[in-house]
Amino acid sequence: MILLSNPRMAVHAKLLLLVDQNNHPIEDVIVSVPRAAIIDRKEHLKIPNTVAIMDQQGKQFYPRVLTIDKGQSVLFPNSDNIRHHVYSFSAPKAFEIELYSGRNAPPVQFDIPGIVVIGCNIHDQMVGYIYVKDEEITWQSDASGQISVPDNVDEVSLWHPLLDETHNKRFAVKLRDTAVNEPQVVDLTLVEAPAVDSGTVFGKQKFGG
Repeated sequence: MILLSNPRMAVHAKLLLLVDQNNHPIEDVIVSVPRAAIIDRKEHLKIPNTVAIMDQQGKQFYPRVLTIDKGQSVLFPNSDNIRHHVYSFSAPKAFEIELYSGRNAPPVQFDIPGIVVIGCNIHDQMVGYIYVKDEEITWQSDASGQISVPDNVDEVSLWHPLLDETHNKRFAVKLRDTAVNEPQVVDLTLVEAPAVDSGTVFGKQKFGG
């Protein structure tokens, strides 16, 4: 279960259990609320000066879903013993890091909020997602599909890469009071993961294709 990192929010919490159409728990659901709904807007919002990391291990991006703040930078180290070619065609941040290995790739800054789909030009099965948030507080479900949010939150926005084929769909969920330690079950219908082919990814021609 995801716990709240801010102790002021952890005194009382509402529990959510996110399940798919087969009643299986869903990992990597991003639950968000406007920052102003919880924290006084007079508090200055600081962009983290830390650089986030999306590693490459076993021909996969790790983590598969990464949440960062607008203006934050991300490093893409390659922990595999083969080279990768990282890229994205997504509107918030189109970029590429040509064939490389190790940890020498420069960080990439993400200045526009939205969903950035990451791929490897060499290994089509490698797909990652960066959720760039702006004035939001977010929580991310783990393999148990559970999330806890502050008790004073009445509505949240949900996002998951397989809510639709565009990877951009979000929708609002009203929260209700439940018994102590009893989660509110939220049913989500997920689409199938896009089929991998050797010519196109994310609806765009691959680099060099």
